Amino acid sequence: TRVLVVGPTDAHTAAILKRAQVDRVPAIEPLSGPGGETIDRRQTSGKWFGNVVEFISSNIDESAEALQHILPICGQIDALIFVVDCADPNSFDAAFQQFSVLLSSARLAGAPLLVFATQQESQHAIPAQDLVEAFGLHTTPGRPWRVQACCASTFDSVSESAEWLVDACAGQVCNAAAHRRQQKSENAAEATGLSRRGPWGKFACTRLFSRASSIARASREAAIVGGA
Repeated sequence: TRVLVVGPTDAHTAAILKRAQVDRVPAIEPLSGPGGETIDRRQTSGKWFGNVVEFISSNIDESAEALQHILPICGQIDALIFVVDCADPNSFDAAFQQFSVLLSSARLAGAPLLVFATQQESQHAIPAQDLVEAFGLHTTPGRPWRVQACCASTFDSVSESAEWLVDACAGQVCNAAAHRRQQKSENAAEATGLSRRGPWGKFACTRLFSRASSIARASREAAIVGGA
């Protein structure tokens, strides 16, 4: 199983992998992107992974264009982890661009998606539910997804989310034939202009932050789950 991890350094991407005990595993031979980007690779069969899992992460940070060039180098990807710094409005446009690249890639069609909405301890952090709306996940059928709110001080939700991702990957394998049939149906619909996929909405950062300041959140580490 190969998991692609995308997220800026200041969103605590490395800390999340550490919480999942991936940092304890020696790195294997890294890959090199066309622009000199370092693509880190680590294999683990740790606490939450019964089989060997390879994590692939890169230092591309805010470049959606670089991500497009890196995806072919990574080979087959079975699952995605996307990390968002919910307390930094300046990073949202770049995060949205990267997210669009990932979900529009044919290489990643149907891959289970885990989004970590970090920095929820911040007073002005965007709630996980708002990320679901802004990223248009409800209009993106064909893959299981989970948006996990988490606090940088604890990352208590990482373990549970890692277990969910493993279960989602197993479910995708069991339903591979059904997924292929669904993809053929969607491709046929797109070819005739009858696609049911909704368009990506505009990423309105100002509106989201206005809502974030007025919403009383019952939990800072809640999860929203949906998809196939």
